[in-house]
Amino acid sequence: NLLAKLNITATAERITLSAKEELVIMAAGSTTTYNAGGITHTTRGQYIAHASNFAYKNAQSQAAAFPGEPKSGQGNLELFQHYASQHAFKGAAYQVEDASGQIFTGTLDAQGHAAVAGLAPGPAKAQLGKDPSDTWALSSYIGKPHAPDFDSTSPALPGKAATQIAHTLLAAHATREQGQ
Repeated sequence: NLLAKLNITATAERITLSAKEELVIMAAGSTTTYNAGGITHTTRGQYIAHASNFAYKNAQSQAAAFPGEPKSGQGNLELFQHYASQHAFKGAAYQVEDASGQIFTGTLDAQGHAAVAGLAPGPAKAQLGKDPSDTWALSSYIGKPHAPDFDSTSPALPGKAATQIAHTLLAAHATREQGQ
């Protein structure tokens, strides 16, 4: 046993050992046990007590004071909802259910963020709503336009492509003319 090989030396004005149930001090077969039932000394050898005065008095006890079990505080949860482009879900609804079943609701701010406080400790379930912004509104457009800028001085299409388009259009027109 690793602890049996330790040599512990403590020098102080006072040393207090406390145990909630029982304290046992053991060495070479002799034991002193402290618990609610009393103090018990056991030894195979002699029991010697030295004192200038040795008095037996009535029973006396002092209960050990231990702090109570730690209490869990209330939890906090931060919510973020963004597209991959970092465009925020401004004003999107959310619902959070904490470990005790209490439900918290609200909406995300302009940065797609919300802080929910007062949750019971433990796991929580969060549901985030859809982006309330209009998909077709210009403010919903996230990326850069992909259409090339046309320069009026450059040829509109290369020659071969223009010829192929012209033939296709003429063939389609001819087919329509025959069908009438």
